[in-house]
Amino acid sequence: MKNCKDISAWKNGECCCNCKNHFEDFYSCTSKVRPENENKEKCVCSTHKGWVCLISFEGEIPQAHSDWCEHGYCECYDKSEQK
Repeated sequence: MKNCKDISAWKNGECCCNCKNHFEDFYSCTSKVRPENENKEKCVCSTHKGWVCLISFEGEIPQAHSDWCEHGYCECYDKSEQK
């Protein structure tokens, strides 16, 4: 698992794991990219791949930033009401 660079905000409870822009990323059976050592016939749609930060700035199309870490903090932090 990757380590995020800025952990100073953790003491305030601000972490990627409770940010509304932070989503779990999964493999897809329709994609060429599959987990290593995985049976090519097996469905991988429920296999965890990593984390994605999906950010939408005002007036712009949402952007997905892949290969994110599970815990950390960045300038786009926005507390989720559901997490």
